Amino acid sequence: RHGIGAKIKLPVDMGKPVQVFSYLCGEDQARYLLTVDSGKAAELEKQAKAAGVTFTVLGTTQKDVLELDITCSVKVADLRKANEEWMPGFMA
Repeated sequence: RHGIGAKIKLPVDMGKPVQVFSYLCGEDQARYLLTVDSGKAAELEKQAKAAGVTFTVLGTTQKDVLELDITCSVKVADLRKANEEWMPGFMA
């Protein structure tokens, strides 16, 4: 909605990159993506771990591009267009 992008570093599992699609698009229960001020991230991580909640820092926000460390980059506007226009196009 606000056109905010991100620079994401994917976690590594036992020296191998995780399955990108399932990691980013999986519909597992109880997954949340938060944005917090960088000065508050350490405290949030501490509180999450104290509560037994898995906490992973994925990256940082940026103006209008989504970048993955696997050399993938796409404008947020293009993602929005693809998301909002595919169903009407499919139904046409």
